Amino acid sequence: MLHKILALVANAGDNARRGLDLGLAILHNRLRLLSLELKEEQLRFVQVLVWSMLGLGLFFMGLVLAVLAVIFLAGEEHRLMALAVCSGVLLLAGLASALIVMARLKRQPAPFAQTIAEFGKDRQWLSDRDSGV
Repeated sequence: MLHKILALVANAGDNARRGLDLGLAILHNRLRLLSLELKEEQLRFVQVLVWSMLGLGLFFMGLVLAVLAVIFLAGEEHRLMALAVCSGVLLLAGLASALIVMARLKRQPAPFAQTIAEFGKDRQWLSDRDSGV
């Protein structure tokens, strides 16, 4: 009788150890996935920042050049028309840059979407396992 009880206790200890090992392995995998997604988010942020800065830099540089061109090249009677054309072109370029940035932001997935989905699968698996026992 004592032998059976000791065997059951030893078996329960092995099961607990295996369960803990499995839980730690799952947690390790999820943390690695979270780390990878964090790096991807950093890369996306840098890309958006670079495109934004490029767009703003080009926009302001174009404005300066447009003003200089108007001052030096337009005759007295055409200065207003030249200013309007240059301003329109530069504003359209700035708008295109802003649209590119917004499209990139809309196109990217939610931060840590894969990690959240995997945790959801883990919870579902555990609840299915509990309801089946």
